[in-house]
Amino acid sequence: MRRPATADLLAASYAYFEADVGPIAPEVAAALPCFVWDMDRLRGYPAPVRSLPLTTVRHFLDAPVWRRAGGRPFTLSPTEVVAAPARHRAHHEQAMRADLSFPIDLIDCADGRRLADGYHRLLKATVIGEEEILARLIPEAAIPLVLADLATMPPPRGGARSA
Repeated sequence: MRRPATADLLAASYAYFEADVGPIAPEVAAALPCFVWDMDRLRGYPAPVRSLPLTTVRHFLDAPVWRRAGGRPFTLSPTEVVAAPARHRAHHEQAMRADLSFPIDLIDCADGRRLADGYHRLLKATVIGEEEILARLIPEAAIPLVLADLATMPPPRGGARSA
């Protein structure tokens, strides 16, 4: 059995992602990789760690990549958490506990760089006034190596979102 081409793998993963969470807003698509990645594969990918100026990644904080307490996914941005930490206590506390010695993971996609992992670390670095953050840059060519195996994933929720 032949392994599907990278474009086929990405198309299937994107379709699963959208079937699972529903339509993807443009501001979310510009921030998150819109495919299903495997965290173990992502963290195991041998990308070098480097220091990046926060100014080059801070824009990711404006995207609604989180779920409001008891709400739908992709409705809360890290910027909103900073503006109202008491209202979004869980995310704020998680950000303040984040370990900045652990790098964020950026993936270079065909249409731009996306932040796959590290939103809480990025938020903490911004809040405490850091000027740089540790990051791993995953090249576009490595995307097939970090994709989740869709055959092992639960069925998509059909775009179902909790209210």
